[in-house]
Amino acid sequence: SVNGASMGGVVRVAPGGTLDIRVEAHGTSPILWIELLCLETASATWRTVRRESPLAFDFSFDVRETFEGDRLYYVRLAQRDLVEHRRPMAWSSPVWVETSATRKSPAVGG
Repeated sequence: SVNGASMGGVVRVAPGGTLDIRVEAHGTSPILWIELLCLETASATWRTVRRESPLAFDFSFDVRETFEGDRLYYVRLAQRDLVEHRRPMAWSSPVWVETSATRKSPAVGG
């Protein structure tokens, strides 16, 4: 979650505001690695905010960032144990973070 908004949600924040990010994952086998990724939408630049290798079934962490522009966050992970010779992976839906001052009006009509 980002400032309390869960996967698929949108958060509006003033420039310079705080982003409190909570990542929580529950695997069916130990989690080999887990990453929090961020796309800075203005520059189309991806960055890894944090990567961990917990080797645990359940894992969580918190991150705090300063908001400086529109972006999205999502989590991806891989589990240790193979299933039919393949590495199980999972991706979250993103959370979009937008500048509160530039809120666009919804489209009307159709």
